[in-house]
Amino acid sequence: MKALQTTLRPKLRFDGLDFLALRHLAQDIEASYLAGWTGASSLPNRPKPERVARAIASHLLDLGFSADYLHRWWTYPLFHEQGERPLAELMLEARALACVNLR
Repeated sequence: MKALQTTLRPKLRFDGLDFLALRHLAQDIEASYLAGWTGASSLPNRPKPERVARAIASHLLDLGFSADYLHRWWTYPLFHEQGERPLAELMLEARALACVNLR
């Protein structure tokens, strides 16, 4: 967080050192965003599943996935796979999906 605040203090110049540092920080934040939600879901005072689902969906939408694609991806296991899957497993799949899109 301190590194982010430091790069935002001066006036950013396109392709300047602070600009490039900010781009690198943004990529790191994007890559670890879903990992943070995965970790939060295992805490004793964890967020409710709907909040986690909304955070995952909004992040994947921001990465460019369509709402239709995400709906099919999220509901497919409900209708075509036996048994229930834990939310943590779906979150790992979301992270893998996001990582492929970030490359």
